Amino acid sequence: MAVRLRGILRTHPGVTAVVATKSVSPTVAQQIADRIGPPLLTVAYFAMTTLVDLAPLNNVTAATRREKTIEVAVNAPVMTLPAVLVLVAATLHTVVPAYAAAGLELLIVLGGLALWWLPYLAGVTVPWATAGTGETWAQLHARTYARTIVVLPRIGNRPRPNLEHMILHSLLLAAAAVTFAYASNI
Repeated sequence: MAVRLRGILRTHPGVTAVVATKSVSPTVAQQIADRIGPPLLTVAYFAMTTLVDLAPLNNVTAATRREKTIEVAVNAPVMTLPAVLVLVAATLHTVVPAYAAAGLELLIVLGGLALWWLPYLAGVTVPWATAGTGETWAQLHARTYARTIVVLPRIGNRPRPNLEHMILHSLLLAAAAVTFAYASNI
C-alpha cells in the first residue's frame, strides 16, 4: 500500500505538521458504496417522505400514525434487502446474490409502477393498493395524495401519480439499473 505526502499543514506559526494519506485507486469499499448508495438513497427518500411532513410534496398529516408505521415497517426492509444482497455478493465474490438484488429491485420498481401508473393510465387498481385500510384506491388517494404536487394531466377521474412518487419511481429505476450493472460486471 503506497503512502504519499498530501502536503504540509501549518497549525501554528513555527509549527509544521506533515499530513500523510493512503493513495490507492478506488477501494473495494468505495466500489461497494457506489453500488449500494442508490438503493439506500431510495430507502432514505422513501422513509423521509413517508414520515416527515414536506407539504406540498407529500401530505403525511392525512395519513394515520398506524398507516405510516405499517408502510415503513413493511416497505423499508424490502427496499433495503437489495443493498444487503450486494454486500453479500461483494463479500463472497459471487454473482448470485447480486442478480437476486437486481431482480428484487426490478420487482420493487414494477410494484411501485403498477400501484401508481395502472390506475392512472388504465383505470385498473392493483389488489394491494389500499393494504387493508378499508378504502378504495380513489378514496385513499383523495385523502392522502390529492393535495400534493401533481404535474400530470387528468385522465377522467383517475388518481394521478404525484411528484413525490414520480421522484421515488425514478430513484427506484436508477437503483435497479445500478444493481443490474453491478451484477453483470462482477
